[in-house]
Amino acid sequence: MAKHTPLPTINKILAECSVSTVEELSERYALKAATVRGILRRHGLTAKKPDPARFYISKERLEEVLQGGWMTLLDMAKTFDCSPSKVTSSMKYYGLQRGRRKYVRNRIRKSTGIIKVLAAILNNPEKPLNQIAQELMVTREYVSQIDAQARQEGIIK
Repeated sequence: MAKHTPLPTINKILAECSVSTVEELSERYALKAATVRGILRRHGLTAKKPDPARFYISKERLEEVLQGGWMTLLDMAKTFDCSPSKVTSSMKYYGLQRGRRKYVRNRIRKSTGIIKVLAAILNNPEKPLNQIAQELMVTREYVSQIDAQARQEGIIK
């Protein structure tokens, strides 16, 4: 059989709901959070919303670490003993991270096979396709497919 919440406790919860969160009320009156939510819902009330900053690293701690210059995300995560995503979301929440830093543009990935083949075809238009295929260690069919697609798209005239 279900345990009923005494009426004085319900009245106290209803009186304090505007200044306390559901978690605070449930701890204070030794009730489950679902019970507190049910009482509030039955009376058409809502509890105070918790501060969203509780999920983030404080702005003061972030600024203190960043005063010495930018650190990598992993180093910051180790400093705060948390995950890198928590550091990133905290920095975005406080407006400390805007866009990419200058060194990111130097991290362009190495070209893939398609780009290498296309570059070889464009740089040496009179070289036979089988010779390009041998130099790049791919099949002649692969090179001819890329050549045909480049001609179809208008990259090669």
